[in-house]
Amino acid sequence: MISIDKLVDVYNDWGNKNNLQPLESADAMFWDQRVNDKHKVWLERFIRVWDKTQDKEAIKYSIERVLND
Repeated sequence: MISIDKLVDVYNDWGNKNNLQPLESADAMFWDQRVNDKHKVWLERFIRVWDKTQDKEAIKYSIERVLND
């Protein structure tokens, strides 16, 4: 499973490669005037992966809390 930390690295690398630094959150960048249609497709996919990863990490954290209590 990919981690949020790894996704942050991926996002920053993408921002560097596309000359979009400084980056805001991915959902805010979607509305940035520097972002073209190709960027928006990438951002939509990235946001979906981010949300799924965040959900999985939250579930994992909750399970670990229950098991360790």
